[in-house]
Amino acid sequence: TISFKIQNCTLTNAWILSGPYYSGAGIAIYNTKNAYMWNNTLTNNHYGVDLEISSYAKVFNNNISNNQVGVLFLNVGNAEFGHNFMNNNNMSGIQLADGAGVWIHNNTATNNGNVAASPNSGIMLWGGGSINNLIENNYLKGNYAGFSLRASGIAGNVYRGNTVMNCTTVWIECTNGATGNTFYHNAFYAGGAKTTGITAADKFDNGYPSGGNYWSGYAGVDNNWGPAQNKAGPDGIGDTPFGVQGAVNDNYPWMGPRAGNRVQNLNTSQW
Repeated sequence: TISFKIQNCTLTNAWILSGPYYSGAGIAIYNTKNAYMWNNTLTNNHYGVDLEISSYAKVFNNNISNNQVGVLFLNVGNAEFGHNFMNNNNMSGIQLADGAGVWIHNNTATNNGNVAASPNSGIMLWGGGSINNLIENNYLKGNYAGFSLRASGIAGNVYRGNTVMNCTTVWIECTNGATGNTFYHNAFYAGGAKTTGITAADKFDNGYPSGGNYWSGYAGVDNNWGPAQNKAGPDGIGDTPFGVQGAVNDNYPWMGPRAGNRVQNLNTSQW
């Protein structure tokens, strides 16, 4: 059930930041359920969208560009943010703070967070309550960092099927004790270093034969298959792990970003 809908609007130049209900946002929504925002254009605001203390919102197909922050979800639960375009926002494309059960999918985030005074990322999680969110099938290019996770307690989040490329700094940035998150079936291309702040509690593959991620710097070969990669014949997975950071590995790195389209020979069990 949709409580209300904001659709086909162009909202610009909102910068008033004082007072309890003045967030400087093109769209500001507080304490609601089932809000629906679709096909809006939000430019040159402090926040393109500011959604707080709300649940079951759906934010689709919006053009969110040239704001200070593209989108802020603060204390939001069980919401969906999909098929949006976030470009050239000074800080993040989207910030999810203390959000749980949020599905962030099929968005495009380019050239966000590259302002020297406030470097940030395409998709950022902060606040220790940011748990059990699904971030999948997003395209991130040219952001300061691809993904940022910036608070202790950020855990249980799954990043899968995303494409991250040409970051100014790193593909994945974890700070302040964020740990216990899972990354698989993503494609990480050239640009900057690999990761920072990764710990042993973070996971970078989904086991065999599902596999891990594609890393453009992986130099391994694919001559073998099987959970131990010790049976002759290729399977689209590298024979040796990819070192993500320190002792943390992607144990089943994909040889190419489409390696997930593999099939199994049911006679030989080979992939």
